[in-house]
Amino acid sequence: MMFFILATHLAMFAYSQEHDPVRLVASLSMAGAVAGFLPYNFSPATIFLGDAGSMLMGLFAAAMMLMFGERGILKWVLGAMMIFGLPILDTTLALIRRIRLGHPIFGGDRSHLYDQLVDRGLSVKQTVGISYGLSAFYGLVGLAIILMRTRYAVVLYVAVGVLTLYLCHRWGFLKPSSEGSPDEGKGPAQTNARAGAGGSTG
Repeated sequence: MMFFILATHLAMFAYSQEHDPVRLVASLSMAGAVAGFLPYNFSPATIFLGDAGSMLMGLFAAAMMLMFGERGILKWVLGAMMIFGLPILDTTLALIRRIRLGHPIFGGDRSHLYDQLVDRGLSVKQTVGISYGLSAFYGLVGLAIILMRTRYAVVLYVAVGVLTLYLCHRWGFLKPSSEGSPDEGKGPAQTNARAGAGGSTG
């Protein structure tokens, strides 16, 4: 669902630009492909993207960001990055957390944003809903950025970035969760709940 939201925002981004059918068709095609997957991925999810599907989505996301930034217009680059704000944020927090703890940066853990939300008592559905909301928020901010004058776009981008990092620090998302190690010592029910949160947000 999150990638469907991202692809939809990219399509709106492309539509707002004149003579940009390539990016528009590419974004709508990917949104349509993901839409067929969604009914089976809502919590409780019955199928998951897996590594192959996730890497394909990541490749598409990276390609689209490069396509939107190829004209060298700063606010387009910032807007495209903001649309992908949630996955960029989660990856950034994971890197900071692992470096601070001396853990391998490419090693897995159970302290991603959705893991920490579940650890704090939220249900899987609540966690998924928050992820959807954040994806929509960053997407709308990204669209606002590309419609602004460049100087205002830069101010908005920096303001949202600083506020996001401040809130993540204040709310403790830079720390490992209480169960931050990989699935050692977890019962099947807890592991499945976490998998549902991660899979449904993919």
